[in-house]
Amino acid sequence: MTKLLYKTVSNILSKYDFNYSIIFKDLSSSETISWHYNSKGSEILSFPSASTIKIFIAIEAYNQINKGIIFEDDVILIEDNMKVGGSGIISKYSKNLEISIGKLIYLMMTESDNTATNILINILGMDNINVMIKKLSINNSFLNRKMMDFNAIKNGFDNYTCAYDLATVLEQLYKNTCINEHYDNLILSIMTNCRNNSKIPSRLPSKIKIAHKTGELDYIENDAAIVFTPYGDYILTILTEGLDNEKEIKIISEISKIIYDSYIYNKKIFTSSSFN
Repeated sequence: MTKLLYKTVSNILSKYDFNYSIIFKDLSSSETISWHYNSKGSEILSFPSASTIKIFIAIEAYNQINKGIIFEDDVILIEDNMKVGGSGIISKYSKNLEISIGKLIYLMMTESDNTATNILINILGMDNINVMIKKLSINNSFLNRKMMDFNAIKNGFDNYTCAYDLATVLEQLYKNTCINEHYDNLILSIMTNCRNNSKIPSRLPSKIKIAHKTGELDYIENDAAIVFTPYGDYILTILTEGLDNEKEIKIISEISKIIYDSYIYNKKIFTSSSFN
């Protein structure tokens, strides 16, 4: 599987001039394939994370809930001056709202709600989130700004991650080595309800369960997923930068389909040969 799949995906990527970082990992065999290109020549390709950074915010939120620092059913009054634009639904309500911390986490991960995210950053503390990231042995992911803070970006402060970091934390959640079995499974369960299915899930069978978190900015499209199949589960993290967004989305969905088809084909062959 490895050589042919690597070559097939590489042929697609070679058609375009853009930065990318892709990790595929079979969770049953630990087989890993990676594709990276950085026009600057860096060996480890860190990208602006966009909303994929919200995975780490959710982990710290449930970490603090697990420790009794905050509580899932604590209710937060959200006033108009706390709302920001971009993705999400909270900003669309004209009146003040009362929303629980648990619901804020859910909206952050499913709707990619920026208002919910910024409120959670205030509650949790940006420093605490970054400390937790380090404790998970994640070395190239950093939360440096709130959502929709374009002034911070202009001043050189952005949020960063890499495909390897996202694959690492997804595997920790999958193996229940992140917080504990209950909260790790809860985070993955929430991630199966991600509303944006235009990338990794878009060309896969609708019955396949996928826990994932997307992220997008101008000329940036990211998706980090665990794909659950009847033949085994795998991680796929794809970060792209430098093309128009529509083209990047198409590339991600095409690569996802190729990897899925290759994975299923090889697993079926292995299963069949095991009984012969």
